[in-house]
Amino acid sequence: MKINNKVKLIRTYNECFITNDFDKILSLVTDDVEWEVIGDRHLKGKEKMKEFLYSMPTDMESSLKLDHILTHGYEATCNGKVSYVNSKGEKGEVHFCDVFTFKGLKDPRISKMTSYIIEVKH
Repeated sequence: MKINNKVKLIRTYNECFITNDFDKILSLVTDDVEWEVIGDRHLKGKEKMKEFLYSMPTDMESSLKLDHILTHGYEATCNGKVSYVNSKGEKGEVHFCDVFTFKGLKDPRISKMTSYIIEVKH
């Protein structure tokens, strides 16, 4: 089975959160990107996203498990789990489902994201 460019983009986007490669994440989105984390925040524009990304803690050990990445036309969805240990030694998991809208099909970039996040602490 051939993996399309949008699947690769979504996989890379999620992997970059684990490696704290925020510059790469920003290269995958449009300048006018919108990111809504349901019940938490709604960011508009690459600069606001950049401010948020660079304010995130980067001293965690974490791993990523992607369950599904589905794409169709200008849209995609991805769900999975991030397991982490923070700097205080506390363990937890973040389960997520993200819905993406792309600008362009041949060389897609993310123009809109909606994230549903559930954090489980152990």
